[in-house]
Amino acid sequence: MVLLHTGARPAEICQLKVRDVVNRDHIPCFNITDEGDAQSVKTDNSKRLVPIHSKLIALGFLHYVEQRRKQGHSQLFSCKATGEFGEWTKNFEGRFARALSRQGFEAGQRPTAYGFRHAIIDELQQLDTPEPVVADLVGHSKKGFTYRHYGKQTSVQRLQEAVGNRGSPPHFVRKLTTGVPVSVPSTHPHTYAALRA
Repeated sequence: MVLLHTGARPAEICQLKVRDVVNRDHIPCFNITDEGDAQSVKTDNSKRLVPIHSKLIALGFLHYVEQRRKQGHSQLFSCKATGEFGEWTKNFEGRFARALSRQGFEAGQRPTAYGFRHAIIDELQQLDTPEPVVADLVGHSKKGFTYRHYGKQTSVQRLQEAVGNRGSPPHFVRKLTTGVPVSVPSTHPHTYAALRA
């Protein structure tokens, strides 16, 4: 589950292009950027590299990326910007809500796609991860004058440590992903973003 293992905003993941999976210092990363067609970021701090969690790699995510590349797809997932303002998440969130309904989660009492981001930030705080590291990982501005103006960007290696130090996924994620096959149907690549853990 890409959202659970990155702490990224849903729109940041939905808009990713195949070319946005990059290697930095031999570490596979998502390059969250506004450089592609219809791509946007919330703030300048949102432009960042997010290491790809080892669990995703073990599940074959890099193979999926290569498959998308060989098939000639430019988008990493089958998401499209829709509406007047080019919203990336509208269709995805609808699919995500239906997936939750199929697993017995009732409307108004179930997690949201954005909730993964909050859960990761909360968990990193509980693990005493330094705030500047968390800020660089999730695309927030750093607190305080010193870190904002003089602090260097956290290294990809340190970000990878922070991503990898997290524990088991929350109970609702284990319930949601129970029974999901390891192989992802090629006709529904967005399933990887929504349902893999």
